[in-house]
Amino acid sequence: MKALGTAYRYGTHALRAVTGRSDPMLPPPHLHTIGTGNFRAIGEEFLGHFRDAGLKPEHRVLDVGAGTGRMALPLTDFLTTGSYDGLEIIKPSVDWCNQAYAPWPNFRFHHADVFNLRYNEGGSSRAAEYRFPFDDDTFDFAFLTSVFTHMQAAEVDRYFSELARVLKPGGIAFITAFVLDEEAKAAIAAGRARYGFKVVLEDCFADDAKVPEKATAYAPDVYARLAAPLAQTGIHPGTWRGSEGKSFQDITLFTAS
Repeated sequence: MKALGTAYRYGTHALRAVTGRSDPMLPPPHLHTIGTGNFRAIGEEFLGHFRDAGLKPEHRVLDVGAGTGRMALPLTDFLTTGSYDGLEIIKPSVDWCNQAYAPWPNFRFHHADVFNLRYNEGGSSRAAEYRFPFDDDTFDFAFLTSVFTHMQAAEVDRYFSELARVLKPGGIAFITAFVLDEEAKAAIAAGRARYGFKVVLEDCFADDAKVPEKATAYAPDVYARLAAPLAQTGIHPGTWRGSEGKSFQDITLFTAS
């Protein structure tokens, strides 16, 4: 599947070169760091999940881990009177998005120069100390897709605190994660799960000892403790467990008080 996804991405750009047809909202291959799959289709899929979770066209939206705008793209039609702010640690991706999304003045991308062993080794700030560059009670809806799956406990703890600060009372947080509940552990033991998470770290588990940030997972009680600034309202198990689900990762939902 990875090879097919890579072929799709590069084939799409090759087709542009041959036919002269260009989609200005598709990022160039050297900026595409978010895995395989159809860029537009995955964004549309998640817009459906966001709407199910309570996203409204008038909401002020925060996207932590904005990448090259895969989640932002379908929101350009949906957020009719709302706004979008994206935080991303890869500076060239932020620069590209600010240029590509210039026709939408209610869409803004911000560079978070946060260290991450996999994505931003030169980052000047530590995620465990990072303050989101927004005022308190700013956003109605925040989402983090495949962000906590690359972070360790102290970092996740900080981000939950920051989400609670910048969300309005009653604001919604939509977060994908790997949660090692009993069902997930049974799937791993049976060999059905995509990851094994055999590396034990402080308060979390990893799939790769050399680069833990490749994939991290949390026991339910630890995840609940880290998320304590918010109230958890639901979880939808992901297909990574080898069973049916709404998405690959576990979808976890929260509200701010």
